[in-house]
Amino acid sequence: MARLPVFQANNSPCDTRILEIACYNGTEIRASQVIYMPMRAEDVILIGATRLRRGRMAPKQARAAVAWWLADDLPTGPDVQQVVSELVTNACEHVEGGPDREWVTVSVGRGDGFFRVEVTDPGAFSAEPHMAEPAPEAESGRGIRIVAELSDGCWGTFVTAAEHRAVWADVKTR
Repeated sequence: MARLPVFQANNSPCDTRILEIACYNGTEIRASQVIYMPMRAEDVILIGATRLRRGRMAPKQARAAVAWWLADDLPTGPDVQQVVSELVTNACEHVEGGPDREWVTVSVGRGDGFFRVEVTDPGAFSAEPHMAEPAPEAESGRGIRIVAELSDGCWGTFVTAAEHRAVWADVKTR
């Protein structure tokens, strides 16, 4: 599958495409389903990218990398760090291990008025990222909800040409 453009609600110009992605703004989309949504056309300039070993230290290492990359953007930096942390944590907890599967990549770019976070992992065999309904006393299960909140619902996921899972989110600058 080819990498697809990133979309955001309430932006123009509009475009209709056949998408082969799993999710847009938390709504499942089936392969080859035709949907209508506004397309974001801004360029995103890469600020930083890193590849980490999946494990309990990866979220902390990802937050540290983002803090370094966004040292001059103090108002927005903590939100971007939180989004990265949640996405990397999901990649570490929900993706099966195995040979050549113990990695996660993190990249952060800057667009006009937003930061784009993208986390790519080998891809889960059993599930796609989704919003869970955890019990009130549960200690986990809220990561994608946090990402959705901090990105104002502008997040999604797709499968890369190498069949890896990428999850992205746009965090508005303040």
